[in-house]
Amino acid sequence: MLGNGYGWYQIGGSGCTALVFLVIIVVCIYPRRAVVRAFRYSRIALLLTVFVVSSCRSAGPPQPTEIPTATYTPRSTPLPTVATPPPPGTTDNPIQLFFVRPAAVSRGTVTNAANDLETILSETASLSVNIEIAETGADAVAALCDSPGGVPAAAWVDGVTYAAARTCAERSLAVVREDGAGADVAIIVPQSSEAQTIRDLGEAVFCRLSVDDLYTWLVPSLILQANSVSPTSLSAINDYPDLGDLISAVGAGDCDAAGVNLAELEAVGGSSRIRELGTSERVPYAILMIAPSIPLGTRNALNDAMLAIAGDSAEAELLQPLLDQVRIATIGEGELESWDALLRRTRLDFSEMAR
Repeated sequence: MLGNGYGWYQIGGSGCTALVFLVIIVVCIYPRRAVVRAFRYSRIALLLTVFVVSSCRSAGPPQPTEIPTATYTPRSTPLPTVATPPPPGTTDNPIQLFFVRPAAVSRGTVTNAANDLETILSETASLSVNIEIAETGADAVAALCDSPGGVPAAAWVDGVTYAAARTCAERSLAVVREDGAGADVAIIVPQSSEAQTIRDLGEAVFCRLSVDDLYTWLVPSLILQANSVSPTSLSAINDYPDLGDLISAVGAGDCDAAGVNLAELEAVGGSSRIRELGTSERVPYAILMIAPSIPLGTRNALNDAMLAIAGDSAEAELLQPLLDQVRIATIGEGELESWDALLRRTRLDFSEMAR
């Protein structure tokens, strides 16, 4: 490199090599008489040589300083505004209150009762409620389980449907009739039967009124399951046209067992040729289940309105075709514990049934 007062120039290629040789020759051929004097400058010559050699490296064109590029700073995109749904029970978001269609009541009577009940709830509780008549308990449970992402729902369901509904809704009120808040259902067998416990019915001939009858099949099948007898293990299941024929068939030994509502059994006269096997189970008549998506204040308002209607002699008649109630009561702590315990003993996944 050579200085020019402003910086250093880089020497490369053959020019650099020639300069090195020139320095060596000058030092070697210098007259001997000047050795001493040359020795004085040997350090300078050495430094010059090192300096020249250090300049002998590949040279290239000077590289321009890279100009910094601007970095883009991303800006956040505002999220779209999500509309807040109106509160449940208002005109824009009415509660769907389900009743399962009673088999013994005409459609016209049920429709009129539903329309009148809607009007009373709107006037007395300031709640907007649409009364819906479900054809089956499964339809009511589906509405309850869909409530968190859809229409707010509540439903009156029987004791068996309650088993599935409780997986996605909360119990609130219960129907009370002349004999209390539920029916006592038992398994009956012929008086001469060798069965000592319900567990002995593993391969029995079981009789009922129909596959969807509450007291002669749906509840008894849960009782069997809770006692480790799967309904699929029964050797045969026979249907009878009415309860009287069913009781007679059990007494005659044509059926090994059957399930009955004890109040209905007494109403048809019973039979000395049959006996109860095990203990009876109390099944709730009807329970009001409310989806948890409905705020507590609105739930309380609905409960208070139902209790007030049932407590008014004139308005209570509107509920009769739908609930067949004497009165409606709040469910106290532990009141359904016996029924809940039986449901647990079945070891059935009722949440699957709800789906």
